[in-house]
Amino acid sequence: MKMTKLVVFTVIAAFFIGCGSDIPKCGDKEVQAALTDAIKKIYKKRTGSKDSDRLDISYKGFMTEKVNEEAKKVYCRAEVTVSGGANKLDDSRWFNYMAKYTDDKEQVYVEIGN
Repeated sequence: MKMTKLVVFTVIAAFFIGCGSDIPKCGDKEVQAALTDAIKKIYKKRTGSKDSDRLDISYKGFMTEKVNEEAKKVYCRAEVTVSGGANKLDDSRWFNYMAKYTDDKEQVYVEIGN
């Protein structure tokens, strides 16, 4: 009986700890959405094309490089394929980026590095 209570408590605690994280994960859907917007802006600036909204962005993999608990940031790498648009792009590369929640935790902020 004691073992059952311990297992149930552990499962419940793990659920709440995972849900209350102040640091996003590299592959979270909201991180991917913010990263997609940032990548489209980069390609728009790089190519001068006004059809960056028509680019197809897909992800093949995510890696967590470093987690800064104090600053509540995660540093990541993602393998990204950018295709389509007027220039008929077909570009696949790794992007380094940092993600963190805004102070109100309503949005994710993503900054692409070198």
